[in-house]
Amino acid sequence: MLLTLLLLIPIGGIFVISAYNSYEVSNLNVESVKPIILIPMSGVFNRPVYNSDEIPNLNVKPIKTIALVTSIINLFLSLIIFTLFDFSSNQFQFVQEYHEISYFDFYLGLDGLSIYFVLLTTIITPIALLSNWTSISENVKSYVIIILLLETLLLAVFLVLDILLFYIFFESILPPLFILIGLFGSSNKVRASFYLFLYTLLGSLFLLLSILTMSSIMGTTDFDALYKTNFNYSTQLLLFYGIFIAFAVKTPTIFLNTWLLKAHVESPLGGSIILAAIVLKLSLYGIFRLILPLLPKASLDYTYIIYLIGVITIIYASFSTLRTIDVKELIAYSSVSHAAVYLIGVFSNTIQGIEGGIALGLAHGFVSSGLFVCAGLNFTPAVLWFLLYTKNI
Repeated sequence: MLLTLLLLIPIGGIFVISAYNSYEVSNLNVESVKPIILIPMSGVFNRPVYNSDEIPNLNVKPIKTIALVTSIINLFLSLIIFTLFDFSSNQFQFVQEYHEISYFDFYLGLDGLSIYFVLLTTIITPIALLSNWTSISENVKSYVIIILLLETLLLAVFLVLDILLFYIFFESILPPLFILIGLFGSSNKVRASFYLFLYTLLGSLFLLLSILTMSSIMGTTDFDALYKTNFNYSTQLLLFYGIFIAFAVKTPTIFLNTWLLKAHVESPLGGSIILAAIVLKLSLYGIFRLILPLLPKASLDYTYIIYLIGVITIIYASFSTLRTIDVKELIAYSSVSHAAVYLIGVFSNTIQGIEGGIALGLAHGFVSSGLFVCAGLNFTPAVLWFLLYTKNI
């Protein structure tokens, strides 16, 4: 009954939105996609086709309202799943498998780790939409489409149970972010969007090489099967290098954080919220999914190097916050410092450190969002968040 209800909710939204000259969605096969991913995608497919630039007096409030209601419904669905989740089990739950999507199996599922990241995503998305409720008046349709598409892709990262699909969705968030910053950013938005795209794309190529290596060795990309294997030490080292480089860029650590600062400063408020609260947590989630369970020997032997990188990053980011006069850049530096703290925690090889790393990562998602919202309430993008004196805060 619950899954039927989940499928009927986006269909009901289709009929409601059809009054606004929406896209044709008759060919959408809602039965082949998990509802928690489908609901934000339904909002993407059901935007009105007229352009606010072509109709100056267009009322864009219905567009924003539809997007907000879609994200709130998805939040309620995630809360229902959270209440039904059995925390006494360490197995994947709500597992669904689809064979008809492509030439490979499409697995979806939740465990005690991913359920919290799903909740974080569904909570932050309505906040991101509300943060730019009045500040963005042009290309509103494009903005809400990008936000809902980002929600869908981020949820897919946390729900898939296949390492290759994890990489595909891990990288698929880059084009929406690139367009979001390029369309709605500040004066230097093009440069910032290219920094974001190129840095993270080039870093993730090492992740792709590692995934292909594991797939060629094991003959499968399924998480459950890979967790039962034991790579030899030399293979673990090579895989560790590739995966850690990708996650170090996404965290980011020292010398690899240039893209984050530019992206935060130039991004619109909603983009900064999603970037800091959810996108930066992909590296934390990836460490728990790929490095710790698959490469235990390599992670133990290189713990001291990760500690060194983390401590240097914390010191560098902390001192950098003292010299910056840009509010969003200050929050970005603080995000880098906090990311290094939970990076050290998850590699501490202790239960307290791992639990603390997860808790700090989730808490930072809410704290950083609140900081960006506070900055957005007091200032406007017209001044480029440029502060000459701290008394202006």
